[in-house]
Amino acid sequence: MPSFSRVVCLRHAEAEINVQRRFSSEIPGTPLTDLGREQATATGQALVDEGVAHVYSSPLLRALQTAEIVGAALDREVSVIHGLREVGLGSREGTPGTNTEFFLHPAFQAWIHGDDLSQSFEGGETGTQVVERMRESLDMIADRHPDSTAAMVSHGGCLIAGLLHLCVNLGYTDVVRGVPGNGTAIVLERREGVWSCLSWPTVVHH
Repeated sequence: MPSFSRVVCLRHAEAEINVQRRFSSEIPGTPLTDLGREQATATGQALVDEGVAHVYSSPLLRALQTAEIVGAALDREVSVIHGLREVGLGSREGTPGTNTEFFLHPAFQAWIHGDDLSQSFEGGETGTQVVERMRESLDMIADRHPDSTAAMVSHGGCLIAGLLHLCVNLGYTDVVRGVPGNGTAIVLERREGVWSCLSWPTVVHH
């Protein structure tokens, strides 16, 4: 039988930057809130029976703390992959902004709706750069865990943009219907080199 790899992709739990309503993609970033720690603990407990072999994380503090809490619940080690970091925001770094404003930014809309990956936030990464590093990171995880399951913790922007362009069965309508909340899971499978989405928040693919 062809080998497959399953990856449970988690958006980091609530962090101080979410409460402050500011854009942030630079290392180290802010830590989790008390609620975020509770969310991460609940996420880890929910994955206990999923057979997760290893946990990977973005280098940003909010993702790494989430991964460490999840890893402790699963008794699994955590490794950092820099390609899982949030979308580089350029001059928007540290400025006030909400998740909705991020989602509706013309560059982000061009990536997910207009399919123009050449656009970028002001002085930040292009969509092409984000998608390619997410592809490399996920392929690395899958290569390390053939016929098994791994988990990774990343960020809303790169999860939406990256997975929309990597998974053959995800479309714009799917991501609009279920933007990943803090601590929520997206389940992917790579089979014969092709990525597909098994579950997205509020959407289940068969």
